[in-house]
Amino acid sequence: MIEKHRHEYWSSIIQILIDLANLMEQLFVYFLVKQEHNNKYEERLFFFVLLVIGLLSNLPSASPYVYIQTIGSISIEFGELTAYLFLWKNSKSVIIVSIISFSIEFILHLIHILLEHYSNENKNDIFVFGKTTCGRIKYVIIRSISYTIFNATSIFFLFLDDNSRFHYKFYEILILLTFYFPSIALGPALESITKFKYEYEQGQIPKITNFLVWSLLCATLYFIMYCIPLSITGVVFAIQQLRETSPAYSYDFIVYVSSLTFFSIAILVFPPFMLWWWRFTFQRFKTMRIDAKTRLSQSNEEDQMQYCL
Repeated sequence: MIEKHRHEYWSSIIQILIDLANLMEQLFVYFLVKQEHNNKYEERLFFFVLLVIGLLSNLPSASPYVYIQTIGSISIEFGELTAYLFLWKNSKSVIIVSIISFSIEFILHLIHILLEHYSNENKNDIFVFGKTTCGRIKYVIIRSISYTIFNATSIFFLFLDDNSRFHYKFYEILILLTFYFPSIALGPALESITKFKYEYEQGQIPKITNFLVWSLLCATLYFIMYCIPLSITGVVFAIQQLRETSPAYSYDFIVYVSSLTFFSIAILVFPPFMLWWWRFTFQRFKTMRIDAKTRLSQSNEEDQMQYCL
């Protein structure tokens, strides 16, 4: 049997490895599609697949049961594999990379299930994120809408002229990463933070798990990437393209103006918001842990006094 703290440690490690394996798969497939085909239509299909996978990745968290969540995640990974095999069935490299990546992720998911099965954690004291199914579905809908809003501008870039600077490999990799980080950061970070608060309310000392740190790190990387390389590059590219675009009020012109406006706002808003969010989160965690330790110490002293009496 696996002790509770060891189970949580290895469970976090496995979840992080699954996320990293998924990122590596998407990067490998992107470079293969870019190198072997160099077809803008197929590149658009690839990014649409990523967007759909990112949206679907929110659905498993609608269930409070780890087994159902894992099965849902495996089903989404299988759907991603099927999309790659169907869209690029003539590319042996894409097929090989997709099958190997899916196999690795499938094995990691199985290990995660086994860790849950052989854990000696008290199953009657399981933290459930969202007290009702409706509550969990509400969080899923909120995360899905947030994910769509964050990535809406990136979808518009796919339909720009093939010679647009927004189709440069550097910028497309940034778009891929901004698809990736919110899909693994929004849900897990919110659930991990809520679990942290739950343990505090139950009179326990809240634990800072590896997965909580990983989720917050991914959320931070997303904010940094969006407000620095993506937004700054977007502003520079939009200004350059506006000088060359004609006629005015065409689709490309509207997208460039919208991008210039949106990214300029992001550069001004995201940095202070990120600093405030990190400071608030860190201070909140620190205060809750100190308060929980104080309460536990007082409770132990009271128990000792009653025992002596």
